[in-house]
Amino acid sequence: PLISSAPAPAPGHRRFVDYNCSTTTVVGDAVSRSVQPSAVQLEILQVLWARGEALVADVHAALAARRKVALTTIATLLRRMERKGFVAHRVDGRQFVYRAKQTEAGTRAALVDDLTERLFAGNPAALVSHLLDVRRVDRADLARFRAELARREKERGGEKGGRDGR
Repeated sequence: PLISSAPAPAPGHRRFVDYNCSTTTVVGDAVSRSVQPSAVQLEILQVLWARGEALVADVHAALAARRKVALTTIATLLRRMERKGFVAHRVDGRQFVYRAKQTEAGTRAALVDDLTERLFAGNPAALVSHLLDVRRVDRADLARFRAELARREKERGGEKGGRDGR
């Protein structure tokens, strides 16, 4: 909400507001800022994960088949992604060569954790139940789920609950 009933911040402190693809939480004097990539930023990251490194023109060419976007837009997005810590670059002659700073698995884990916390009150069983309700899951998928669950139970020695005890 643009208008808040929360008390004014202490002198020297700023109140942060959600914007674009960022979520900011203010608790007392502590500020926790979790920045998640947008859909187009994820597409760019997927190109970088697949290639390891890429020039702006390489990223543009890879995305051109899926979306109409200018080369300058890709350059701007990569600069913004670098400020947010998603990518880094090195200079090769007169060109910037970009690479992802986070792994695909790490990014996926952060996004799923955030989704689980915000939409399912941190309950992974509720997330899985929801996915089973809204996605078409065939017998082969269910068999893979059962095998994965069995493997994880065996790996953990049959302990109850997940990493946070749920």
